[in-house]
Amino acid sequence: MAASRTDASSTVPPLSLLHLFTLWSFAIAQPLFDLLGSHPEFFVARRIVSLELSLLVLCLSLLFPAAVGGTLLLLYRVNRRMAGALQTVLFGTLVGLIFLPVLRWKGPLSGYWILLPAVLAGLTFVVVYTRSSSVKLLLRVLSPSVLVFPIAFLAYSPTTKILAPDTSAQPEVTKIESAGDGVSVVILVLDELPLFSLLDAEGNIDAERFPNFSALAADSTWYRYATTVAESTDRVLPSILSASYPVSDTLPIYLDHRDNLFTFLARTHELKVFESITQLCPPELCPPRFRESFHTRMRILLEDVAIVYEHLVLPEPLAEGIPDIRQGWGQFRKAWQAVFYDQAVSSFDRFLESFESSSNPSLYYYHGLLPHFPWMLLPSGKRYADGSRSELFFREGNWVDNDVLVAHAFQRYLLQLGFTDRQLGRLVERLKQIGLYERALILVFADHGFGLHPGGSRRSVNPQNFSDIMSVPLFVRFPGQTAGVVNAGAAQLVDLLPTIAEVLGLPLDWPIDGVSLLAEPATKSSTKLIFGRGRSFPWIVDGRVEKLLRPTLCVDGRVYPQPSRGVVGSVDSVETLETEIEIQGKAGDAQLGKPAAGVFVFLDDQLMERVPVDEERPEVAAYFDNPRLLHSGFRIRLKRSLFEQDPPPVLRIFAWDSGGATELNYPRDFAWLPTTVESRIPGLNRPHSCGPGVSGLVLTADESAQTAQEKSVRRLKCRAIESGRDLILPPVAFGELVGLSEEDLGAEPAEFRVETSASGRLQSQIGQPSFDGAEVRGWVVGLDPLPKDAHLLLTFNGVVTSVLPLLRDSAGEILFVGVLPEQPAGLKRLSFYVVWRDGERSRLLKPTPSSQS
Repeated sequence: MAASRTDASSTVPPLSLLHLFTLWSFAIAQPLFDLLGSHPEFFVARRIVSLELSLLVLCLSLLFPAAVGGTLLLLYRVNRRMAGALQTVLFGTLVGLIFLPVLRWKGPLSGYWILLPAVLAGLTFVVVYTRSSSVKLLLRVLSPSVLVFPIAFLAYSPTTKILAPDTSAQPEVTKIESAGDGVSVVILVLDELPLFSLLDAEGNIDAERFPNFSALAADSTWYRYATTVAESTDRVLPSILSASYPVSDTLPIYLDHRDNLFTFLARTHELKVFESITQLCPPELCPPRFRESFHTRMRILLEDVAIVYEHLVLPEPLAEGIPDIRQGWGQFRKAWQAVFYDQAVSSFDRFLESFESSSNPSLYYYHGLLPHFPWMLLPSGKRYADGSRSELFFREGNWVDNDVLVAHAFQRYLLQLGFTDRQLGRLVERLKQIGLYERALILVFADHGFGLHPGGSRRSVNPQNFSDIMSVPLFVRFPGQTAGVVNAGAAQLVDLLPTIAEVLGLPLDWPIDGVSLLAEPATKSSTKLIFGRGRSFPWIVDGRVEKLLRPTLCVDGRVYPQPSRGVVGSVDSVETLETEIEIQGKAGDAQLGKPAAGVFVFLDDQLMERVPVDEERPEVAAYFDNPRLLHSGFRIRLKRSLFEQDPPPVLRIFAWDSGGATELNYPRDFAWLPTTVESRIPGLNRPHSCGPGVSGLVLTADESAQTAQEKSVRRLKCRAIESGRDLILPPVAFGELVGLSEEDLGAEPAEFRVETSASGRLQSQIGQPSFDGAEVRGWVVGLDPLPKDAHLLLTFNGVVTSVLPLLRDSAGEILFVGVLPEQPAGLKRLSFYVVWRDGERSRLLKPTPSSQS
C-alpha cells in the first residue's frame, strides 16, 4: 500500500501543472486580456508592433505559468513536502485573485475588507481540492482556457489590427508636382486647450499674459468660432487628418484611416512627423525617429502590464503606493513627471531641430501633450514635484464640487498654458530664422477643450460644458499673409485638410465631411457637431456655439421633444419574411413603470406608421419589477420592397408618450442604420419648424435655465481674466493686503500651527536651476472653531504674496492649497497668517514660534 501511495503521489505534479495553467488563465491571463482588449489605446500610445504583442500574449498565457510550474517541479525533486505546501499556497492565491476584481468592483465591501472573502475562497478551494477528485476533473475540463483566452484576445479584440498587418494596406506613394509652388506646411496641434483660457475681458487673445498667441493672431487668420468634432484626442485627430467625422469602433491608427494628411502629402512633400497618442502616419512613410532596444521595450511593456494588473485586483489601500496609470503615458515605474516632461517638452525640442532651410517642400507636423494635464510646469518651464496628483480636484474624471479646489486646478493649468505660449514663441522664432514663416502654410490649433464646472465632467460633453469643450483656438497663416484677420465663419477642425489641399492645389480623392475654410460661407452648414463617447448620435450646436440643438420629432404639426428622462425602448429582433420585414421590440417608461403610448416609424425621414405598444412582455415586467409593463411590446411589419433599394433606406423608430419621444436602441447588426451624419440627423440643414401637416425631424434650441454652477464658472473665468502677467489668480478676499510687508500687518500671536505637505516643494527642471516654492498645500491645526470667513495669508520673503481660502477636507481638517508667484531669487522665507473681518477692519493671527511648523 505504501508503494502504491508513493506511485500515486508521483503523478501529482504533472497533473497539478495542468491545474496551475488553468487557474493562472482564469486569475491572471483572462482579466488582463479582457481589460487590455477593451483599451487598445494602451498599445497604440506605446507603438506596440505585432512581434511585441505576440510575445506579451505568449508570456501571459504560457511562459510565465510554465516558469512557475518548472520551479515547482524542481523543488518537488528536492523536497516534496515543501513543493506540496508551496503548490497549496499558490493555488489558494490564484483562486483569491479570481474573486478580487469582482469583489472590488461589484461587491458590498471596500478597503481591506474585500481581502477577507477572497482569502476564504482560496482556503475553501484548497480544502476541497485536496479532498475531491471532482475539482481536479473540473480543472482538467476547463484547461482549454489556456489557449482559448489568448486566441480570443488576438482574434476578436481591436488589437487584431496591430497583430495582423494588412499587406494590402501598404501605402502606394507616387510623387507628383504640386501646384502650390513648393509650399511647406507646418502644423502644431496643442492638447486640451479651451479657447476661453486665452481670452481677455473683451474676447480677444490676451496679449499681456499670452504674448506669443497674441502675436500669432495679429499675423494670421484667427477663426474666432472654430470648433472641434469630438471630446477626446483619439477620435479628434483621425477626423482632422482625414477630414471626416468620427467613426465608432476605429482606432487612431493608419489601418483604420488610410486616407489622411500624411498619405495625401507624401506625394509632394517630405514628411517630418511627431505623433503622440496616435499612429496615423504609416511606418513606411514615418519611421520612428527614436526607439528603444527590443529588450527595453518588452521590459517596459511587461512592467506596465504588471502595474495595470495590480490596479485591477488590489483594494484601494494597497494600491495607493502603486504608480498611477490614469493618464496612460506609459513607463509607469518611471516617475511620470519625467515621462510627461519627455513627451511634452523634450520632443518639442527635437521637432524644432527637424526644421531645415530647404527649397524642397516639407510637412512639419507636431502633436505634443501641452498644455494637457498633469499640470506641473511654470511659465518658465520649471516643474514642481508631484504634478500628477489629482485626487484633490478630480473624482473619477469629474471635478470635485468645490469652487476653491477647481480654481486651484485651473490656476495650475494657466501656469502650464503660460509655458505653452513660450514654446509657441520658440516655434515662430525658428520659422523666421530659416525663412519659412512668410512662405509656409502654418496651422496652430487645439484638438479639444475641457469643461470647468465644479461637480461636473471635465471631458465628457453634456449640455453644461459643450461650449468649453468644443470651442478651440485655430490660427491659420496663409503663405505671404501680411495682416491679421479675425474670421467669424463657422469653422470646424475637419475643414483643415480641405483647406491645405486648396492652398497647395491638390485634389482630395476620397469622400470628406469638411469644407475648405476658403470656400464661400454659403457652402458651410449653420450647425456644428461634436461626437461623444457612448452616444449613437452627435450633439448638434448652432454655428457660434451658444445653443445646443436637439433633434425633435414632428408628427402632423405636433412637437414631441426628447425628454431628459422618460420612455425608453429597443429593437429586439428583425425577421425577413417572404414579402415583409417584421421588427419586434419593447418600449416603456422604466421609472414610472408604464408602457409607452406607441412607436413612430420613419423611413428616410418620412413617417410610415404609428404602431401601438400592446403586446404582453412578461420578461420586461419582471426585469423592471412592475406588472404594469406587461403591455410593452410592439410588432412592426413593412413591405420588403421598401428596403430593396441602393443605397438602403434609413429606418428610425421612436417610442413616444404625451411627454415626448425617444429614439430606440438598435442592435449592432441592424441593417438600416444611418451611415452618414446627414442621414443620421434628417432636418440638420432644414428649417427649424414644425407647421401643420409636417412630419419629420426638426432642430429646436435647448434653452436650459442658468444654474448656480454655471454662475460659479463665470466667476472663475472672470478671475482668470483679472490675473496679471504672472498668471496667478487674484485673491477673492483681502486683496488690499497683497504687497504689504510683515511689519505693516500688526498680527497677534496665537497658539496654532500650519503644517505643509512635502508635495508643496518644487524640484528642479531638467537642466535648469531649482525653484523652491510655487505650490503650497497644508493644514491649519489648533485653530478650531475657525473665525468666520477666515483666510490664510502668505508672505513670501517678508512680503504678502497670496491670500488663500480655508476649507474642510474629507477628514474635517482645515485645508489650504494655492500657488505662489515665481521669484527668480527662489524661496528664502515663507510665513503664514490667519486673517478675517472684524467689523470694518481686518484682524490677523500669527502662530507662535513654538507652534510654527
